[in-house]
Amino acid sequence: MRIEKKYDFSSLVCCGLDASSMNIDFLRQLGKEIPIKRTAQYYGMTENAAILTSSMWSGDENEIRRLTSIGRCMSRLEIKVLDGEGNPVPNGQQGEIWARGFPIIIGYYGDSQKTNEAITLSGWLRRGDEGRMDKDG
Repeated sequence: MRIEKKYDFSSLVCCGLDASSMNIDFLRQLGKEIPIKRTAQYYGMTENAAILTSSMWSGDENEIRRLTSIGRCMSRLEIKVLDGEGNPVPNGQQGEIWARGFPIIIGYYGDSQKTNEAITLSGWLRRGDEGRMDKDG
């Protein structure tokens, strides 16, 4: 794949990508061909004002980690990964991602049933997304 250069990207400092995990080779290609000084992946949803995690600040010492991870939890948020029974899973094990914090919605307007399905009494948002957490969060 070749990136078409129709525009002048010389002032572009960083690029954040989300909606789906990006292939590490594609991210490296962006950095090389455009060039972008820093590429990162984001994870989030409308219910939390867009970003839950970002690899933008995951550190430069390990390029592979920064380019293949969705990063660390943003400030004023908590994230945990749980099994189907609502118990925390060990680091590295896949489970459902739950999030809680300042930017999380308090409910769906006019839809208490959907609110009760998605948000626990203690404010944890659960949307069914699956993921893993490593020892660094």
